[in-house]
Amino acid sequence: MSASKLRELKQQQQSLLEQELMREQAGSLGVAGKKLEQALQDYQRHHHLSPRKKAEYVSLVADAVYNLMLTRELLGFVDGNLEWVCGQYDIPDAVLQQLALS
Repeated sequence: MSASKLRELKQQQQSLLEQELMREQAGSLGVAGKKLEQALQDYQRHHHLSPRKKAEYVSLVADAVYNLMLTRELLGFVDGNLEWVCGQYDIPDAVLQQLALS
């Protein structure tokens, strides 16, 4: 096999690997986003409960926000993650306050 054919084959393999990595990254972001959406829906359905129960739902949303931000950071989005999340999702003030205290 010629050197140019070998180089072309390596480039194709690299391209396939890069595509697979991008799919995995997109999937990770999607899962983290869906978990945040679910936590927000649960919070909205239950925010009228007792202060103790409400605090539990605030913690669940805060954890989901943090996980999405961490996933974004690990994938290379290192600046403005909280701002991005707040721009995409309606994050309650109680959650933002808890994140600020963490």
